[in-house]
Amino acid sequence: MRYFRDGVVLESRSFVGGVFNLSREKFGSKRETGAQKPRGALTDLAGENWSLRDWP
Repeated sequence: MRYFRDGVVLESRSFVGGVFNLSREKFGSKRETGAQKPRGALTDLAGENWSLRDWP
């Protein structure tokens, strides 16, 4: 559930990056990329699936 609460987006790196670019103004100016490696229970999926964590 954490990724649906904190992440909102869980998909390929390019898809997550696209969503990040569409919502760029909602994130801090220091953040360079939207795609983050999954943590916790989804760590095994790193490389296949990426998340957009810390959605404002």
